[in-house]
Amino acid sequence: VLRALPCDAVALLRLEEQQLVPVAARGFGADLPGRRFALAEHPRLQRISAAPGPILFPADCELPDPYDGMIGAAPHLDVHSCLGCPLRVEGELVGVLTADALRPGAFDALDPR
Repeated sequence: VLRALPCDAVALLRLEEQQLVPVAARGFGADLPGRRFALAEHPRLQRISAAPGPILFPADCELPDPYDGMIGAAPHLDVHSCLGCPLRVEGELVGVLTADALRPGAFDALDPR
């Protein structure tokens, strides 16, 4: 995914009892492993989970990003571009895939498909 998208970090998270748990990730610092992201506490992850397909958040989105300060390349910076995709098996949410970039508008040129 890091080679296919202009992102700084990517994560695959599995849904466990209304919490998303990182299964695989690249581009993050040491803070990500072992974390659990309760859907009720993370509106961006809620939106990704409820979306019918991939969702792109605009750079000026006011929803807090769950990965702010966690990107390994620049742990002092906030995420400025975020996209996510719900992962479903037979219509049931099983997890999400997220891609994040520090550069505003990093995903603007991507084809929505």
